[in-house]
Amino acid sequence: MKKNMPNANKLSSKGSHILGAINKELRAFLRHSLVSESFWEKWTAIDFGFERIKCWEVKGCKKERCPSFMDADCRCWLRVGTLCGGTVQGDFAKKYESCFECEVMQIIGSDKVRAIYEDINILIHHLKNRDGKIKADLLFRYGGDEFLLVLPNTDCETAEILSSRLKKEIDKWNSQNELYEGFRLSISAGCSTWKKGDDLFLKLKEADNLMYVDKRTKG
Repeated sequence: MKKNMPNANKLSSKGSHILGAINKELRAFLRHSLVSESFWEKWTAIDFGFERIKCWEVKGCKKERCPSFMDADCRCWLRVGTLCGGTVQGDFAKKYESCFECEVMQIIGSDKVRAIYEDINILIHHLKNRDGKIKADLLFRYGGDEFLLVLPNTDCETAEILSSRLKKEIDKWNSQNELYEGFRLSISAGCSTWKKGDDLFLKLKEADNLMYVDKRTKG
């Protein structure tokens, strides 16, 4: 028993500080996430000193069109549409078995403390996405290149968070696909909140007008 104690103490000393930091930040995340889902980005940005494992370097991959190629977050397993195995992959729920067998996850799994941290990330990511589906958000083509997104039980402040996230993803796509010279994606958005008794068409018009205001600010 005494011969095993040094190893046990060494492991505890190595991981106790990181585990304490993870626990502290996780509690902060849970507290803030009850009032704002924007705290998700802040949580995933915390690396607790872990080295970023770059999948394209580990696998010697040069697929520049893969959404994980040169991605600063480096969590390829959470990215939709990666090109692992030469084919387009789905979301984590569809590709998790192959992800856990990948050499990138094997490297991460070799550090038990880090493995716990990433498992928490995966769980939060999955529950967050599943919650979005349960809300029964509705997306319609409204005409031409315009779309109508209906977000039940959501105010404009929360909708703005979603809009900002979409714009960030589009900016990331543009930066990763600069080979399309002169071609860039962009969106403009406007929001209006409908409540029982409101005129639906006036609310749609209000959102439409705000969308054009947003569009004009882009020049």
